[in-house]
Amino acid sequence: MASGTGVTFGEFLWHARYAAGLTQEALAERAGLSVRGIADLERGAPRVPYPDTIQRLAEALHLAEPDRAALAAAGRRVGTALVGSQTPDLLATLPVPLTSFVGREHQVAEARGFN
Repeated sequence: MASGTGVTFGEFLWHARYAAGLTQEALAERAGLSVRGIADLERGAPRVPYPDTIQRLAEALHLAEPDRAALAAAGRRVGTALVGSQTPDLLATLPVPLTSFVGREHQVAEARGFN
């Protein structure tokens, strides 16, 4: 993501999950959360995640301290964006998804005949 652009909690979570090479299902299992909960958070459901949820996600994603702090800060401001110097380093190197099939890797692979 370009420097200076806003990043919501859901976007941060999606990018961190993508960088870790995890599906929503795998992250949910690692974090002890529901797949629907992960999907809702990534979609930007209008609710503030519990601090325990943020901690579980950070641990499951093996986030370094700066990214843990950024995730926690974004979680306190769901619906608002991290801007400028608050943008985590993790996001600077991630590619922008080419499709809107976020969280549907299994269905895309199945449709392409890779499963």
